[in-house]
Amino acid sequence: MFNLLHRIGDWRSAWEREQAPLRDSLEAVEGALMRSESDPSERSPEEQEAVDALREQCDRTEAKMNRLTRQLEQDEITPDTALEGLDSLTAELSERAMAVRELGISRMAESEGEAELLRDTSVYVEDEEEYDRTLRARRHQRLVADGAYGSAGAPGGDVFWHISPVLWLNTWQSEAPGELESHRNPSSSGGSTSGYSSASFSGAGSSSRF
Repeated sequence: MFNLLHRIGDWRSAWEREQAPLRDSLEAVEGALMRSESDPSERSPEEQEAVDALREQCDRTEAKMNRLTRQLEQDEITPDTALEGLDSLTAELSERAMAVRELGISRMAESEGEAELLRDTSVYVEDEEEYDRTLRARRHQRLVADGAYGSAGAPGGDVFWHISPVLWLNTWQSEAPGELESHRNPSSSGGSTSGYSSASFSGAGSSSRF
């Protein structure tokens, strides 16, 4: 990472590694959205709006990442400024991804208790070990450890800030139905559901934790 911060040697490869979590998220967005609803025609207007907003944010993210790269190569911005730009793009993408998740929770959960269970579902992103070697991931982990982020993982807890937000959403969508099924049927062996329940409850989408 020293090469990137001082723009010496093969610093471009280091910069590509810093971008990798976001680029992987952009590649995963369509799969995540397909997983969020087996039949897109059944989405509510609010869900479709959230889906469209996530797609639009992905387009903006890719364009801004390309611009950061160009500015960095032309010495118009410092490496620190470029990394901060990636942090901002990650937070913005996280906000859109979690809006989709929250609407999925309102579809799946039949009570606020179930909604909290789904929000607390633990997930493991397969590429986390690779991401952990980036400067941005290390800085984010320090901020979380120091309590600079709220319970949702972002300043004030308003936005779920994750180094790879759409990959996280995609993995959460594969894990959450099984967690809910196990909760409802504790004697079962942990089978998973094939899709979201049509049940919902009032106020599920209004939590301040997403």
